[in-house]
Amino acid sequence: ITIQRPPPRGRFTYIAYGDSITHGYCAETPYPGLIGRLNNWTAINLGWGGIRVTPRHGPALGAIPADLISMLIGTNDYGGGNCEVAAGLSETLNGIREAQPDVPLVVITMLVRREAGDPHGDCSSDGGGGGVTLEQLREQLRREVNRRIHAGDRNLHLVEGGGLLSLGDLGDGLHPAGTDAMEKLARGINAHFHRLGLARTFHCYAERYPHLLEEYC
Repeated sequence: ITIQRPPPRGRFTYIAYGDSITHGYCAETPYPGLIGRLNNWTAINLGWGGIRVTPRHGPALGAIPADLISMLIGTNDYGGGNCEVAAGLSETLNGIREAQPDVPLVVITMLVRREAGDPHGDCSSDGGGGGVTLEQLREQLRREVNRRIHAGDRNLHLVEGGGLLSLGDLGDGLHPAGTDAMEKLARGINAHFHRLGLARTFHCYAERYPHLLEEYC
């Protein structure tokens, strides 16, 4: 009798997609790698400095088998004067979902930045002004993610990035200021992963950071 056994499952694969903050500017180890260490995951860092919301990246992301994908993007859209990000985010998510309809997806809204309250871009039809603030771009992301959740995507999640770091954690008004700030960012994102039930080894994590156990459990 031949017994067919399922192939052994590999390590949990976490993909982090984003811009220079994800890539790890100003820190020795970027937050995706730190999160991978905390959970014993294989972490794939797909951060590129300077990129904006880019729909054509969706199919490429979806082509990589994953157990969890996070997206932290949009701050360059604000800095570059893009007044609309929801449609681009939606197309990016469509590209991922075509290949991996059930993979857990976490969209993280933009972190703090020094000039976040200043309107950037020219969104009026006559060129007479009317830029958007970073918070208004965050709201676009919230609405799109919540729309898709209400439409039935139960594996899509939203994490608010604005509170993950403070302005004092930034070295240049935009990027985490070195190792300590990047570790803080990693712990904060990972705590949300545990809160959402996407990571399974919280007991070891909480022993090191008991304030997070109190906050999220």
